[in-house]
Amino acid sequence: HRNRLELQKARGENAQLASLLERRRRNTAGHLESVYLDVFHLRNDRILKSAAFQGFLANWNIHQVWRRPVAPVKVSPTSPSSSSSSSPSVNRAKTPRKAGAVAVPGSRGGAGQWLWRRKVFNLWRRGTELGRRARLGDSYSYQMDSQQAEISGLEVGLAKLQGRNQDLEGLLGIERSRVQEFETELGRSRVQVQELQNALKVSYVQQFEASQAHEQLENHFSALIEDMKKLKAERESLDLELAQRTQALKQSEASCELNHGIFNFLSLSVPLEMGFAAAGIGACCLLSPGAFVAPATPSLRASHNAAQLPGVQSEALNSEGQGSSWLASGAAGLLLSGVAARALLGSRRAESSVAMRATGIGINGFGRIGRQVARIAMKDPEVELKLVNASYEADYLAYMMKYDSIHGRYDGTVEVDGDSLVIDGHKVALSHTRDPAEIPFAKYGAAHLKAGAKKVVFSAPAKDESHTIVMGVNQETYKPEMQAVSCASCTTNGLAPMVKAINDAFGIKRGLMTTIHAMTASQPTVDGASKKDWRGGRAASGNIIPSSTGAAKACAKVIPAIKGKLTGMAFRVPTIDVSVVDLTCELEKPTTYPEICAEIQRRANGDMKGYLGYCDESLVSTDFETCAISCTFDSKAGIMLDSTFVKLVAWYDNEWGYSCRVVDLIKHMAKEDAKAR
Repeated sequence: HRNRLELQKARGENAQLASLLERRRRNTAGHLESVYLDVFHLRNDRILKSAAFQGFLANWNIHQVWRRPVAPVKVSPTSPSSSSSSSPSVNRAKTPRKAGAVAVPGSRGGAGQWLWRRKVFNLWRRGTELGRRARLGDSYSYQMDSQQAEISGLEVGLAKLQGRNQDLEGLLGIERSRVQEFETELGRSRVQVQELQNALKVSYVQQFEASQAHEQLENHFSALIEDMKKLKAERESLDLELAQRTQALKQSEASCELNHGIFNFLSLSVPLEMGFAAAGIGACCLLSPGAFVAPATPSLRASHNAAQLPGVQSEALNSEGQGSSWLASGAAGLLLSGVAARALLGSRRAESSVAMRATGIGINGFGRIGRQVARIAMKDPEVELKLVNASYEADYLAYMMKYDSIHGRYDGTVEVDGDSLVIDGHKVALSHTRDPAEIPFAKYGAAHLKAGAKKVVFSAPAKDESHTIVMGVNQETYKPEMQAVSCASCTTNGLAPMVKAINDAFGIKRGLMTTIHAMTASQPTVDGASKKDWRGGRAASGNIIPSSTGAAKACAKVIPAIKGKLTGMAFRVPTIDVSVVDLTCELEKPTTYPEICAEIQRRANGDMKGYLGYCDESLVSTDFETCAISCTFDSKAGIMLDSTFVKLVAWYDNEWGYSCRVVDLIKHMAKEDAKAR
């Protein structure tokens, strides 16, 4: 293309030079013609005038003629002087001749003298003009020679340009041939690329089929494992049932030997752990020291009913399961019959150290977290929901329990019975007070902390010195003497497991965290007023709002080793659920990103299973809705700058996952309290 442009430019220059050459040729031809005419006239005048002029000069004193005054004379119309258009008719006075004056031959008075002087002047002027024209002709000849030389130089340059144009045309032809070769090669490359794309598609299809087959095998294997667990549990249940029946039979035989039908009440001091083993289920109590429920498994219920003696009925066998106590036969070694048995059960129900108890809980507030905790608790046999305190009426609370825009409809039945809810056939009492001290927990088997309750769990960061526990991170720090415990925040639960795994393996020197947090109920849907946080008053549904978070500082409470090393901030975004945390930190030990991923995966499948997850798929936020794991590490989203500087990303459901941890914390506290007793 560049050669083509140079060729066009050279052709334009050639055209300009040809035009200039033609114009100069025309000008030179005109000048030559004029010079030739001037030289011709000059030569004729010299030939015709030279002899007469020389004779005239020999016989005429020009100086005298010009100096001699001439009197004006009147010239007649017939005078030859009247034919001259250049001289008017004048009368000149006759003047006497001076001594030594030369007479002009053929002169006839003053008029003749004047005419001769006029002729002399004309001859002089003509000679001057002819001289000027001769000099001009010489100049024109010089210019013509110069222009001819310039024309010759231009012709030489034109010849060179034409040669260069030919060279450029040759190069252009070579380039065209190379372009054709490149186009041919490009066509072959496109064919190869198409073949590779087709092969890649085939490989993708094969990989997808292989992954599906692998997933099916994993599902089948998981199903087999679940079946094995169920079979093992059934076997243990049958063994336990057999042992209970055997022991009940022995006790019934021994009781038959008693005289006068008097039953001995034997209370065996059995350790609590042995009681758990005999019953087959752990018993724990939280916020409800007098509320007990029966074992959740049908096999245990059947074994208990079959093990009782004829005529023995327990007040625990009521349809609602409230205020009841189940005694596993052989666990406490108590044989009760008739009215005496029922009386003893009524008096010593709360004193039995080996009775199996579900954790009774009351919920103060029925917001996003309260409703999810209620849903989870209703499906967990180790937890029993007894009371909900909320400012709404029962029918609206039932509506909120049944329907959820994020997590869908409740998988069960929700009905209204007066001022109570009946969830899955279980009656849950309601109260409507804003003062927690006025909530009637004691009436339903639980009491507020100020009224003598044993435990309170905050589903929010503690603002006082209450102990903070994040399940999977520092649950072992719980002590039975602790009354108020905080479950931290959803972001702390979404960050702390990953921080613990990284700090244990590589050490965190310093770091920054950012949570891209879904909007919450505390934010307005349109612009409102917020004196404390001006940005927080803007519309949550259409803005990305920078905000603060205490998750990084709360991590230092549960992981003291990172105190002063971590801080962070939050961005509230217009999504309704699921948040993502970004941890950028400097490590103490050099490592690689694959090693970090392997370590997190190892911990996720080991001691932190259920709290820390691992994901190597390209997922988005909605894929983690209703995910029960506190923190799911995204291996494809993280990046690493060098061996000690890394950015890690983890997802968490800030509603469901956090609510699962609240229930887990309640169960953990109840079990630890039971062990301490």
